[in-house]
Amino acid sequence: MTPAARTLYARVPSLACVAVSGDDAADFLRRQLTQNPPADESRFARAAWSDAKGRVRALFDVARSADRFLLVAERDGLESVLAKLRLFVLRSRVELAIDERLAVGALVGDAGFDAIGIDVGAEIGDARRAGELLTLRTGPTLVRLIGPVAALDAFGAAFEPASPEAIDLAEIRLGLPRVATLPERYIPQMLNLDRLDGVSFTKGCYPGQEVIARAHHLGSVKRRICRYVGADAGRAPEPDTPLVDEQGETIGEVVRSARDPEGGVELLAVVRVDAADGPLFLGAVGGARVERAPLPYEFE
Repeated sequence: MTPAARTLYARVPSLACVAVSGDDAADFLRRQLTQNPPADESRFARAAWSDAKGRVRALFDVARSADRFLLVAERDGLESVLAKLRLFVLRSRVELAIDERLAVGALVGDAGFDAIGIDVGAEIGDARRAGELLTLRTGPTLVRLIGPVAALDAFGAAFEPASPEAIDLAEIRLGLPRVATLPERYIPQMLNLDRLDGVSFTKGCYPGQEVIARAHHLGSVKRRICRYVGADAGRAPEPDTPLVDEQGETIGEVVRSARDPEGGVELLAVVRVDAADGPLFLGAVGGARVERAPLPYEFE
């Protein structure tokens, strides 16, 4: 296998795999998540699990693997999320458990992935099987890999290693949020999940659907994720760090961030749309200044 130029590999220990099995697994996920689970193994779905108020508790990439589903999720707080999710199983024939035999890796780079020697799919949302590995085409420059640790490490040995920050930056530039540190705070549209194909407005009922649908049909989403960059922002700000305007008014908060190779910082923040263009400062007026940067999708 010849690595593609500027294609890097890393394990992503902050993500884990949840196995959902049983005769009622597909129906259970359909009734709980904001997006339908994939009908076959050729696609994966991005979805949220929300509370009754429509606030996102967890985010999942949902893939099929043989006779079960795999949910790629943030490891932090995952046991607590699953404990709450199991309360909805009731009489359904469903089992949910973290599969510690599986790990998550990522390929990131500017080169075309068709040069890597495996078929990772032509479109975002495609899922492909490559031996023991399942590949999820997450973005134009990002592919997630699911498989046994030994298989992932053997595959990754053919590539230059990526830093954890490189993977975080790739996800930030795609506008992909994380919510483990800020659960039950945002409805899906605030996290731009409606622009990431993570919400269906035509499927059957799921927790929080009425709130989420009302915000969609009334166009009442006044806060959304935006991306920001700072050339001299010091260390990457922690989630929930305020963003303030020149008058010192808080207009949003950091959801996730990472350092870039030049020593700057990039971040995603949920902010008031009417004040998103800034100028904005981290923490307080006089703090590190950040400027709005583009995302690969648009919103009103």
